[in-house]
Amino acid sequence: MPKLSIPGGPRVDWRPRKNSTVRITDRLKFSEHSFPVTLELPRRCFGNPETERAAFTAIATAMVSKATGARAGSGVYSVTCRLPTGRGRLIIPRTHIPVLKRLIADLRARGSDPVLMLQSFLFARCCTNFVAELVATTPRGRSTVVGRRLTLSLPAAFVAVHVLVAEAQRDEKLCTTIDRIIADDDELRPYCAVAQDSGWNVSSARVVALVDRAFRGAWDVAGHPGMYSASRDVAALRETAPPRLRYRDPHDVLREHLYGRHREALTKHILLMKKWQPDLFQLLFESWKRDYLGEPGAAAAAFQFVARPL
Repeated sequence: MPKLSIPGGPRVDWRPRKNSTVRITDRLKFSEHSFPVTLELPRRCFGNPETERAAFTAIATAMVSKATGARAGSGVYSVTCRLPTGRGRLIIPRTHIPVLKRLIADLRARGSDPVLMLQSFLFARCCTNFVAELVATTPRGRSTVVGRRLTLSLPAAFVAVHVLVAEAQRDEKLCTTIDRIIADDDELRPYCAVAQDSGWNVSSARVVALVDRAFRGAWDVAGHPGMYSASRDVAALRETAPPRLRYRDPHDVLREHLYGRHREALTKHILLMKKWQPDLFQLLFESWKRDYLGEPGAAAAAFQFVARPL
Protein backbone atom coordinates (compact mmCIF):
# COMPACT_ATOMS: atom_id res chain seq x y z
CA MET A 1 0.00 0.00 0.00
CA PRO A 2 1.56 3.37 -1.01
CA LYS A 3 2.42 5.66 1.89
CA LEU A 4 3.73 9.20 2.04
CA SER A 5 4.91 10.91 5.21
CA ILE A 6 5.99 14.54 4.83
CA PRO A 7 8.19 16.00 7.61
CA GLY A 8 6.10 18.69 9.28
CA GLY A 9 3.15 17.79 7.04
CA PRO A 10 0.49 15.11 6.63
CA ARG A 11 0.80 11.35 6.44
CA VAL A 12 -1.08 9.90 3.45
CA ASP A 13 -2.08 6.25 2.94
CA TRP A 14 -3.97 4.84 -0.03
CA ARG A 15 -4.33 1.79 -2.28
CA PRO A 16 -3.75 1.84 -6.05
CA ARG A 17 -7.35 0.78 -6.81
CA LYS A 18 -9.52 3.56 -8.28
CA ASN A 19 -12.34 3.00 -5.79
CA SER A 20 -10.06 2.94 -2.73
CA THR A 21 -10.10 5.40 0.17
CA VAL A 22 -7.30 7.89 0.81
CA ARG A 23 -6.55 8.42 4.51
CA ILE A 24 -4.82 11.70 5.43
CA THR A 25 -3.58 12.15 8.99
CA ASP A 26 -2.43 15.62 10.01
CA ARG A 27 -2.51 18.16 12.81
CA LEU A 28 -4.67 21.21 12.20
CA LYS A 29 -2.77 24.25 13.46
CA PHE A 30 -4.78 27.41 13.00
CA SER A 31 -3.59 30.47 14.89
CA GLU A 32 -3.42 29.41 18.57
CA HIS A 33 -5.73 26.40 17.98
CA SER A 34 -4.28 22.95 17.35
CA PHE A 35 -5.74 19.43 17.22
CA PRO A 36 -5.19 16.16 15.32
CA VAL A 37 -7.46 15.39 12.39
CA THR A 38 -7.95 12.44 10.04
CA LEU A 39 -9.58 12.78 6.62
CA GLU A 40 -10.91 9.88 4.55
CA LEU A 41 -11.72 10.73 0.93
CA PRO A 42 -12.39 8.64 -2.20
CA ARG A 43 -9.33 8.32 -4.40
CA ARG A 44 -11.51 9.23 -7.39
CA CYS A 45 -11.77 12.84 -6.19
CA PHE A 46 -8.00 13.39 -6.60
CA GLY A 47 -6.34 14.45 -9.84
CA ASN A 48 -8.95 17.11 -10.70
CA PRO A 49 -8.63 20.47 -8.89
CA GLU A 50 -12.37 21.11 -9.05
CA THR A 51 -13.36 17.80 -7.46
CA GLU A 52 -10.56 18.16 -4.89
CA ARG A 53 -11.78 21.59 -3.78
CA ALA A 54 -15.40 20.43 -3.83
CA ALA A 55 -14.50 17.53 -1.54
CA PHE A 56 -12.70 19.75 0.98
CA THR A 57 -15.54 22.30 0.85
CA ALA A 58 -18.07 19.57 1.65
CA ILE A 59 -15.91 18.30 4.53
CA ALA A 60 -15.47 21.81 5.97
CA THR A 61 -19.20 22.56 5.62
CA ALA A 62 -20.16 19.39 7.50
CA MET A 63 -17.47 20.07 10.08
CA VAL A 64 -18.79 23.57 10.87
CA SER A 65 -22.52 22.76 10.69
CA LYS A 66 -22.31 19.76 13.01
CA ALA A 67 -19.79 21.16 15.49
CA THR A 68 -22.50 22.91 17.54
CA GLY A 69 -24.10 19.63 18.60
CA ALA A 70 -20.82 17.76 19.10
CA ARG A 71 -19.97 16.70 22.64
CA ALA A 72 -16.59 16.28 24.27
CA GLY A 73 -15.65 13.01 25.91
CA SER A 74 -13.64 9.89 25.13
CA GLY A 75 -13.22 8.21 21.77
CA VAL A 76 -13.44 9.99 18.41
CA TYR A 77 -15.97 12.27 16.75
CA SER A 78 -16.76 11.47 13.12
CA VAL A 79 -18.39 13.74 10.53
CA THR A 80 -19.47 12.26 7.19
CA CYS A 81 -20.63 13.95 4.00
CA ARG A 82 -21.80 12.82 0.59
CA LEU A 83 -19.55 13.56 -2.40
CA PRO A 84 -20.10 13.04 -6.16
CA THR A 85 -17.36 10.40 -6.04
CA GLY A 86 -18.44 8.66 -2.81
CA ARG A 87 -18.39 9.57 0.87
CA GLY A 88 -15.96 11.70 2.83
CA ARG A 89 -15.28 11.52 6.52
CA LEU A 90 -13.46 13.69 9.06
CA ILE A 91 -12.38 12.27 12.43
CA ILE A 92 -11.10 14.16 15.48
CA PRO A 93 -10.67 13.04 19.12
CA ARG A 94 -13.66 14.06 21.26
CA THR A 95 -11.25 15.57 23.78
CA HIS A 96 -10.52 18.27 21.17
CA ILE A 97 -14.17 19.19 20.44
CA PRO A 98 -13.90 22.33 22.66
CA VAL A 99 -10.86 23.46 20.65
CA LEU A 100 -12.79 23.04 17.39
CA LYS A 101 -15.73 25.04 18.76
CA ARG A 102 -13.45 27.86 19.95
CA LEU A 103 -11.76 27.95 16.55
CA ILE A 104 -15.09 28.32 14.71
CA ALA A 105 -16.27 30.97 17.20
CA ASP A 106 -13.02 32.94 16.82
CA LEU A 107 -13.25 32.88 13.02
CA ARG A 108 -16.81 34.19 13.13
CA ALA A 109 -15.82 36.89 15.64
CA ARG A 110 -13.16 38.10 13.21
CA GLY A 111 -15.73 38.34 10.43
CA SER A 112 -14.28 35.35 8.54
CA ASP A 113 -16.28 32.54 6.92
CA PRO A 114 -15.35 29.40 8.95
CA VAL A 115 -16.19 27.07 6.06
CA LEU A 116 -14.04 28.98 3.56
CA MET A 117 -11.12 29.33 5.99
CA LEU A 118 -11.13 25.67 7.06
CA GLN A 119 -11.62 24.44 3.49
CA SER A 120 -8.67 26.51 2.26
CA PHE A 121 -6.47 25.45 5.15
CA LEU A 122 -7.24 21.72 4.86
CA PHE A 123 -6.85 21.82 1.07
CA ALA A 124 -3.49 23.61 1.32
CA ARG A 125 -2.19 21.19 3.97
CA CYS A 126 -3.33 18.05 2.20
CA CYS A 127 -2.83 18.88 -1.48
CA THR A 128 0.51 20.70 -1.52
CA ASN A 129 3.82 18.94 -2.25
CA PHE A 130 2.19 17.06 -5.17
CA VAL A 131 0.18 14.87 -2.76
CA ALA A 132 -2.93 15.03 -4.96
CA GLU A 133 -1.03 14.11 -8.14
CA LEU A 134 0.78 11.25 -6.39
CA VAL A 135 -2.48 9.84 -5.08
CA ALA A 136 -4.17 10.16 -8.49
CA THR A 137 -1.23 8.55 -10.37
CA THR A 138 0.33 5.98 -8.06
CA PRO A 139 3.94 5.26 -9.12
CA ARG A 140 4.39 1.85 -10.73
CA GLY A 141 7.32 -0.50 -11.12
CA ARG A 142 10.53 0.39 -9.28
CA SER A 143 9.52 4.02 -8.72
CA THR A 144 8.74 5.00 -5.12
CA VAL A 145 6.26 7.59 -3.88
CA VAL A 146 9.04 9.76 -2.42
CA GLY A 147 11.11 9.41 -5.58
CA ARG A 148 8.16 10.44 -7.73
CA ARG A 149 7.45 13.46 -5.53
CA LEU A 150 11.09 14.49 -5.87
CA THR A 151 11.05 14.28 -9.67
CA LEU A 152 7.79 16.28 -9.72
CA SER A 153 9.52 19.00 -7.69
CA LEU A 154 12.56 19.30 -9.97
CA PRO A 155 11.22 21.20 -13.05
CA ALA A 156 10.21 24.23 -10.96
CA ALA A 157 13.56 24.07 -9.16
CA PHE A 158 15.49 24.05 -12.44
CA VAL A 159 13.51 27.01 -13.76
CA ALA A 160 14.25 28.97 -10.56
CA VAL A 161 17.98 28.21 -10.61
CA HIS A 162 18.16 28.85 -14.35
CA VAL A 163 16.76 32.35 -13.72
CA LEU A 164 19.22 32.90 -10.84
CA VAL A 165 22.23 31.92 -12.95
CA ALA A 166 21.02 34.08 -15.86
CA GLU A 167 20.49 37.07 -13.55
CA ALA A 168 24.00 36.56 -12.12
CA GLN A 169 25.45 37.58 -15.48
CA ARG A 170 24.00 41.06 -14.85
CA ASP A 171 24.29 41.16 -11.06
CA GLU A 172 27.88 41.19 -9.79
CA LYS A 173 26.88 40.51 -6.17
CA LEU A 174 24.77 37.50 -7.16
CA CYS A 175 27.56 36.22 -9.41
CA THR A 176 30.05 36.47 -6.54
CA THR A 177 27.67 34.52 -4.28
CA ILE A 178 27.32 31.68 -6.79
CA ASP A 179 31.09 31.61 -7.43
CA ARG A 180 31.76 31.38 -3.70
CA ILE A 181 29.22 28.58 -3.19
CA ILE A 182 30.80 26.48 -5.95
CA ALA A 183 34.38 27.24 -4.87
CA ASP A 184 33.68 26.28 -1.24
CA ASP A 185 31.79 23.06 -2.02
CA ASP A 186 33.89 19.90 -2.36
CA GLU A 187 31.27 18.23 -4.59
CA LEU A 188 30.28 21.11 -6.88
CA ARG A 189 33.83 22.35 -7.52
CA PRO A 190 35.12 19.17 -9.28
CA TYR A 191 31.90 18.81 -11.30
CA CYS A 192 32.13 22.35 -12.67
CA ALA A 193 35.86 21.85 -13.35
CA VAL A 194 35.13 18.67 -15.34
CA ALA A 195 32.39 20.51 -17.24
CA GLN A 196 34.85 23.23 -18.25
CA ASP A 197 37.61 20.77 -19.19
CA SER A 198 35.16 18.63 -21.17
CA GLY A 199 33.78 21.50 -23.20
CA TRP A 200 30.33 21.28 -21.61
CA ASN A 201 28.24 24.42 -21.12
CA VAL A 202 29.56 25.87 -17.85
CA SER A 203 26.43 27.92 -17.10
CA SER A 204 24.30 24.80 -17.50
CA ALA A 205 26.69 22.89 -15.24
CA ARG A 206 26.28 25.57 -12.57
CA VAL A 207 22.48 25.20 -12.76
CA VAL A 208 22.72 21.41 -12.34
CA ALA A 209 25.25 21.74 -9.52
CA LEU A 210 23.18 24.26 -7.54
CA VAL A 211 20.00 22.17 -7.83
CA ASP A 212 21.90 19.10 -6.61
CA ARG A 213 23.25 21.04 -3.64
CA ALA A 214 19.85 22.53 -2.78
CA PHE A 215 18.25 19.07 -2.58
CA ARG A 216 20.96 17.36 -0.55
CA GLY A 217 19.34 15.01 1.90
CA ALA A 218 16.37 14.47 -0.43
CA TRP A 219 18.47 12.31 -2.79
CA ASP A 220 19.22 9.82 -0.01
CA VAL A 221 15.60 9.80 1.19
CA ALA A 222 14.37 9.08 -2.36
CA GLY A 223 17.16 6.62 -3.23
CA HIS A 224 18.30 8.90 -6.09
CA PRO A 225 21.97 9.26 -7.16
CA GLY A 226 21.64 13.03 -7.57
CA MET A 227 21.73 15.30 -10.58
CA TYR A 228 25.28 15.15 -11.84
CA SER A 229 26.30 11.54 -11.15
CA ALA A 230 26.21 9.41 -14.29
CA SER A 231 24.39 6.63 -12.38
CA ARG A 232 24.03 5.18 -8.90
CA ASP A 233 26.84 2.69 -9.67
CA VAL A 234 29.19 5.37 -10.99
CA ALA A 235 28.43 7.57 -7.97
CA ALA A 236 29.94 4.87 -5.77
CA LEU A 237 33.07 4.78 -7.98
CA ARG A 238 33.50 8.54 -8.30
CA GLU A 239 37.10 8.48 -7.02
CA THR A 240 38.31 5.86 -9.50
CA ALA A 241 36.19 6.41 -12.62
CA PRO A 242 37.58 8.71 -15.35
CA PRO A 243 36.23 12.30 -15.07
CA ARG A 244 34.10 12.13 -18.22
CA LEU A 245 32.41 8.96 -16.90
CA ARG A 246 31.79 10.21 -13.37
CA TYR A 247 29.35 12.92 -14.28
CA ARG A 248 26.45 13.62 -16.62
CA ASP A 249 26.62 16.21 -19.35
CA PRO A 250 24.49 19.11 -17.97
CA HIS A 251 22.70 19.38 -21.31
CA ASP A 252 21.28 15.86 -20.80
CA VAL A 253 20.09 16.80 -17.30
CA LEU A 254 18.42 20.01 -18.49
CA ARG A 255 16.81 18.22 -21.42
CA GLU A 256 15.25 15.81 -18.93
CA HIS A 257 14.10 18.29 -16.29
CA LEU A 258 13.99 21.79 -17.79
CA TYR A 259 13.59 22.03 -21.55
CA GLY A 260 10.17 21.63 -23.15
CA ARG A 261 6.80 23.36 -23.51
CA HIS A 262 6.12 23.43 -19.75
CA ARG A 263 9.34 25.40 -19.16
CA GLU A 264 8.47 27.81 -21.96
CA ALA A 265 5.06 28.58 -20.46
CA LEU A 266 6.48 28.99 -16.96
CA THR A 267 9.35 31.19 -18.14
CA LYS A 268 6.91 33.39 -20.05
CA HIS A 269 4.80 33.76 -16.91
CA ILE A 270 7.88 34.71 -14.87
CA LEU A 271 8.94 37.34 -17.42
CA LEU A 272 5.45 38.84 -17.42
CA MET A 273 5.48 38.92 -13.63
CA LYS A 274 8.86 40.67 -13.65
CA LYS A 275 7.50 43.30 -16.04
CA TRP A 276 4.04 43.95 -14.60
CA GLN A 277 4.41 42.86 -10.96
CA PRO A 278 8.02 43.67 -10.01
CA ASP A 279 7.29 43.64 -6.25
CA LEU A 280 5.82 40.13 -6.44
CA PHE A 281 8.69 38.96 -8.66
CA GLN A 282 11.20 40.32 -6.14
CA LEU A 283 9.56 38.34 -3.33
CA LEU A 284 9.71 35.20 -5.48
CA PHE A 285 13.32 35.93 -6.43
CA GLU A 286 14.34 36.35 -2.78
CA SER A 287 12.69 33.04 -1.90
CA TRP A 288 14.66 31.37 -4.70
CA LYS A 289 17.91 32.77 -3.35
CA ARG A 290 17.02 31.47 0.11
CA ASP A 291 16.12 27.97 -1.11
CA TYR A 292 18.73 27.46 -3.84
CA LEU A 293 21.66 29.62 -2.71
CA GLY A 294 21.23 29.18 1.03
CA GLU A 295 22.47 26.28 3.13
CA PRO A 296 23.00 22.89 1.43
CA GLY A 297 19.69 21.04 1.52
CA ALA A 298 17.62 24.23 1.92
CA ALA A 299 15.26 23.28 -0.93
CA ALA A 300 14.97 19.72 0.44
CA ALA A 301 13.74 21.25 3.71
CA ALA A 302 11.49 23.79 1.93
CA PHE A 303 9.85 20.99 -0.09
CA GLN A 304 9.59 18.98 3.16
CA PHE A 305 11.77 16.02 2.16
CA VAL A 306 13.88 16.55 5.29
CA ALA A 307 13.13 18.34 8.54
CA ARG A 308 15.95 20.89 8.21
CA PRO A 309 18.88 21.80 5.89
CA LEU A 310 22.09 19.80 6.26
